Amino acid sequence: MNKAIVTVFMASAAGASSGETPQWLVDNLPLFLAVMFLLPLVITGAVLYKVFYAGRKDLLKRRARATEAVATVVHLEQAVGQARIGGKTYIKVRLRLKVADTYKGDYEAEAVWWINFLFTPQVQEGSAISVKVETTPGGQIFPNTPWAGITMADLFLSR
Repeated sequence: MNKAIVTVFMASAAGASSGETPQWLVDNLPLFLAVMFLLPLVITGAVLYKVFYAGRKDLLKRRARATEAVATVVHLEQAVGQARIGGKTYIKVRLRLKVADTYKGDYEAEAVWWINFLFTPQVQEGSAISVKVETTPGGQIFPNTPWAGITMADLFLSR
């Protein structure tokens, strides 16, 4: 029953008699298949561009507007995440920082960063780290060091 309905629909849509494949479909099958396979690739490419390149440009603009400050690590814990980029191992850490900002004064904030595993001794409780802080309320705290970043794209595209 379902096959008969599909055949009748196909035949009526193409103007063909019952049981025949529409000629326009046969003639344009390579084009149809190309569009069917290329469209998801184009969409995926656009999404990756937005995530990695456009997001990176926005991040660079925000970082450029941020002010320099010094932060002291109050608490440190490793978050779930490890990556190898350019032969270097990075781990994801969650930090509680006491930021000494000339504009906002001293305050505590949390940040999640990716840091180069070799530099973990420099990110221990009580150590001071150079940072850049956005001036907006609840703004991002950027590491102002070459061995840390806030996103994987930040690390991958800056190396």
